[in-house]
Amino acid sequence: MEYPAHILIKGKKYKLIPIDKKLADKKQIDGEVDFESQEILINKDIDHENILITLLHEIFHVIVYNGKLKLSHKREEKYVDLFSKELVKILQNKKNKKLNLLIRDLLWKLFLKTLFVKYFVLNNVCVHKRKNNEIPE
Repeated sequence: MEYPAHILIKGKKYKLIPIDKKLADKKQIDGEVDFESQEILINKDIDHENILITLLHEIFHVIVYNGKLKLSHKREEKYVDLFSKELVKILQNKKNKKLNLLIRDLLWKLFLKTLFVKYFVLNNVCVHKRKNNEIPE
């Protein structure tokens, strides 16, 4: 499985570091986020479902941190754990097939929009909208 080198969260680059079972066992973790070094460690030797749960878990920690939510460590851990596990359950539920298709389609459209904007910015293309919101030919 290929992992991205970085995850961009609210303008900050977090380095994603897959670790093996030996290091994960030594640290007694499946995932960990370090806000100072902006690194996220993920145990790459667990099953796919738990990799996804762990990755979401660590991303939710970053969201809580960036949002400056004042939660005790215990409460934050409880919420982050609940949200990551429940989100994966919702996405795995076969009865939510249409939800998964919708999410996939929306992500694809956002991706295409990003590519479209980057193309115009990189190529110094300027598009002006008419008053009726039509793009001139």
